Amino acid sequence: MLSTNTNEKPEPQDRIGYVDYNTTGGLKLVSSDTLTLGWPSATNPSGNSWASDHAAVVSRFSVSGNHKGH
Repeated sequence: MLSTNTNEKPEPQDRIGYVDYNTTGGLKLVSSDTLTLGWPSATNPSGNSWASDHAAVVSRFSVSGNHKGH
């Protein structure tokens, strides 16, 4: 995610959510993307729509191996 902060002041849209995961047990990250609503603007960030009070992360995982339901 590129920062839209051009005035050196902290802004909510410059924060990002994190997805913590453990690779043991066959979990593998496939992709991660920043989730926003609409089309984010770098020049007018106050008009951006966010899914939260900060940008969110959507991640896809693959699971391999023999896993019993836990």
